[in-house]
Amino acid sequence: MTRIALRLSYMFIILLMIAGCWDRQEVDKLAIVIGLGIDVISGPEPFLITAQVVSPSTQKSGQDGGQDNPFVILAQGKTISEAIRNFSKDTPRKMFFAHNNIIVIGEKLAKTGIQDFMDFLDRSPQFRRNAWLMVTPKTAKEVLQSKCDLQKYSAIGMKEMIYERYHPFSNKMQRKDTMSRLEGPSAAALALKVDILDENQLESKKLKEAGNTVQNLDKNSITIMKQLRISGLSVFNKDKFAGYLNDAESQGLLWFLGEHKEYPIRLSCPNSEQKYIVFLLNQTNKKLKPVLDHQQLGMKVEIGNNAIVSENNCPDLSLFNQQDKTKLEQQLNLAVKKQMMQSLDRVKELGTDVVHFADAFYQENPAEWQMLAHSYEKRFSEIQVTVDVKSRIRLTGMTSEAHTRN
Repeated sequence: MTRIALRLSYMFIILLMIAGCWDRQEVDKLAIVIGLGIDVISGPEPFLITAQVVSPSTQKSGQDGGQDNPFVILAQGKTISEAIRNFSKDTPRKMFFAHNNIIVIGEKLAKTGIQDFMDFLDRSPQFRRNAWLMVTPKTAKEVLQSKCDLQKYSAIGMKEMIYERYHPFSNKMQRKDTMSRLEGPSAAALALKVDILDENQLESKKLKEAGNTVQNLDKNSITIMKQLRISGLSVFNKDKFAGYLNDAESQGLLWFLGEHKEYPIRLSCPNSEQKYIVFLLNQTNKKLKPVLDHQQLGMKVEIGNNAIVSENNCPDLSLFNQQDKTKLEQQLNLAVKKQMMQSLDRVKELGTDVVHFADAFYQENPAEWQMLAHSYEKRFSEIQVTVDVKSRIRLTGMTSEAHTRN
């Protein structure tokens, strides 16, 4: 009887193992979402959800890219949950969000607060915590309906641009990090900024800056060309959008966060303002030393960088000359400090602690922090900050000296 019971147990286990995938979902029955956007609009159904999905498999083969425009589905609802559910009104396929890496938030919604939207995403197992959050001054709908150079799907193009532009800092601007920062002592977080530019206007602006003549063309004869651009950062104070940082301010902020890798800085040659030497800076360390004083809060910031020569157009400058090398290192220190302070001024203007000084104060003395936490938001702009930068030129590239020209 024991052997029979044992055999029956084995057979029962085997039957369970070969029962198949009870929750399987056929790909041709799904609308696979790769980009998700949310806007707030007027009317009885204020939430507008935009989903960019992989084109249906019913497209004709051999088209090499299929549709000219991204395949986008829209849905509205009184709540976010209702809007997501209303996708079924316009598509026979089940919306599948597990592959989505891009979440675009319209600025109008971001200003009212993103807590409700984040709460919805957190409660569903389908939405990735490592998806990138992006804010746009336009609408999320416009962004996901736009084209991206060399990519059929703008969501995939944006993902690749993030890797290229912000790597390795890109993983610090994902949804999971944004929410943990908003819940921390600083109650401030970053997201990316994505905008839609008119390529014709952008090209004309660049030509003017280069000193070239720009002909006035008939506006009716010009084809309007839109282009997505990921540039700068979006700043959140608590759960509300506070403003944008431009490229220079964003780069200055990254030093406070200890996230700079291969950032180029251009210095003028000693004997010519029209020629330059360019360095790639790799941040080696960052230390925040809080000064907890109820009369005056202070923060000492120490930054270390290794510099690599990327371009040298200064024929009279020798990187083997210790005096020249020391002078260049001092110039690098001043350039980094200047950019950091400009970024800090902008952050203080926005009134949001995305440099995370509050975290440093808390870690230094949790008891003292509890006493000043209630007034910290007002006192943040008054913090006395000193920055000490130490840069070292480590590598000169494949060649050591500048090429001389006859």
